[in-house]
Amino acid sequence: MEMKELAEAFFAGEINRFSDWPKELYIPGTEVAHGLFSKQYLFNREILVLRKYTDSGTKYFKESYSGSTGWEYEMMVAYACGHFFYSDPTTNKDYSKVSFNHLLEIKTETTKEGAVKDRVFINKEERGEILWEKNERPLRENLIANKQYYLGFFIHFHTHPQFFHNIGSNKRETRYSFLSNADINSLFSMNIPLLGLITNQLWLFGKSHDSTIPTIQELEHLAREEKSRDFCNLVSEIFSNHKIAVFEKSFKASKFERV
Repeated sequence: MEMKELAEAFFAGEINRFSDWPKELYIPGTEVAHGLFSKQYLFNREILVLRKYTDSGTKYFKESYSGSTGWEYEMMVAYACGHFFYSDPTTNKDYSKVSFNHLLEIKTETTKEGAVKDRVFINKEERGEILWEKNERPLRENLIANKQYYLGFFIHFHTHPQFFHNIGSNKRETRYSFLSNADINSLFSMNIPLLGLITNQLWLFGKSHDSTIPTIQELEHLAREEKSRDFCNLVSEIFSNHKIAVFEKSFKASKFERV
């Protein structure tokens, strides 16, 4: 399923049960220049920018968190009538939580040629626009009249920085940590269907009306097993029991796969 199709289905009220989630999810197809002769998906580029904020902030760490590679950063992905828009990365410089306090606005203006521009703002910053040519205005008005001009936040992404984990005999390994209790509670407290987690890959967690919250013990078990070969199977088992859909993908891939 295309991510645009999923967004339309969510805002139309059609993602109600665990079984409504697709088996695979293609990222938005917008491409942007990447170097002189190559392109990449805008979605992937924004994710890599967000991850870089975490991985490049070592000089700002608290000494008590030595070994970590950065603060947790977050980014909102908004959907507006067939288009996706991305907020700037933000952080509250608090390792215990990522705050959620964002504003999505549309400001409309008409050009002298009779076209309509819906300018999209996230947190007071303009993030793009939707242009309706003069002959497309009846379509726009019809969507608004039928309450099908869908608008809202769709994914809340946040990063988890690396840290060093002691494994005995003066040895340690790098880990990212998986979802915390605060993370999963944020998914259930927000009117947003998807929580995104960025570690050494991308994760998406989708809730529906029949979803329940994993226990702290289950989340701690996942954190301990992060390096195990059966980690994905364990994630699938625990989150499926709670009717939460889980997707994963590499940074360059064009689609998410269900775990």
